Amino acid sequence: VSLHKAASGGRLAIVKRLLEGGADLALQNFGGQTALDLARQYGYSEVVALLSELGTRMETEPNANRMMLN
Repeated sequence: VSLHKAASGGRLAIVKRLLEGGADLALQNFGGQTALDLARQYGYSEVVALLSELGTRMETEPNANRMMLN
């Protein structure tokens, strides 16, 4: 839920910290939305880019959400 709040508020630095701490990128809220969905909805392009990149990496690297982000 913290990742959803950070993403929906465009808080890129917080999103990065939460992901570094192992936040689940695939987690959905009660409406079925992921953090990426919320970032898109509210127009936070930097957050969308980060979450999209990480989502793509997770498809090929099982522990990508726990990797340090630059």
